[in-house]
Amino acid sequence: MADYVAIQRSVHLNAGYTPTTDLSFTARMATVPLLKEELPYIIQHMAVGFVKRAGSTNDSFELVGLQSLAPNKNYFVLPDGRWLCSYSPAFYRAHPFALRSYEQDNQLQLSIKSDCIIENPSETDIRFFEEDKTLTPRMQEILTFLTESLRSREATLKLCKALQNANLIVPWSISYTEADENNNPQARTLQGLYHIDSNVLGKLAAEKLAALNACGALSVAYGQFFSEPRLKDLTTLQDGYRDWQDQQSKQNASEPDLDDIFGNKDDLFSF
Repeated sequence: MADYVAIQRSVHLNAGYTPTTDLSFTARMATVPLLKEELPYIIQHMAVGFVKRAGSTNDSFELVGLQSLAPNKNYFVLPDGRWLCSYSPAFYRAHPFALRSYEQDNQLQLSIKSDCIIENPSETDIRFFEEDKTLTPRMQEILTFLTESLRSREATLKLCKALQNANLIVPWSISYTEADENNNPQARTLQGLYHIDSNVLGKLAAEKLAALNACGALSVAYGQFFSEPRLKDLTTLQDGYRDWQDQQSKQNASEPDLDDIFGNKDDLFSF
């Protein structure tokens, strides 16, 4: 996997990158991190939950969207890299950029995946810098987007902490069926996911509800709770992928129509 490198005038003055909508790099992501502002858009398409933060020493949680009921699979990205929903999470739209700090400088710097740098960009590519060595307008937009996303992520983590402190985040037991290598259905249980305990939420004292509402955590709780019916769509997506795999496994099969397999079942699959 390519490392991030800081975009520097001394190194990348004449360089750039090629914009792409190919999200194949997300194919093994069963969940995607979300920001609080994204909830109204994302819950139209996918169920939302919580997972423990990687490397967290105090079992803190982050908000995520569910993209599969099985590990290491993302049913919201087509085999050809297209994204199924009309809304793409900010985490994906940031790719291949990030704000990173480096050992020699504690300040966050605009960075990019090293394998995405184009040393001699064409007219259709995006340059990093203008001739006067300032960031191009597109790169300014990306820097602003990343800065706002980082600020929102910190705020979202605080809201998750408020829900956790109110004892509202509990393990989420989700059972599903997955075909084995012989195409026989096998019962599975999704591990590592958490959701809002609606019973505890309904019994919270008025002052605690008011506090959660004032800080914005209550809207996250209700957004997560009301997104849960979207779990059924993951089964539909899983079936679509199984159909595609079946077509791929047939000898001398013609190229499958991905739009036909994934695109005409309900409004979830709009491009």
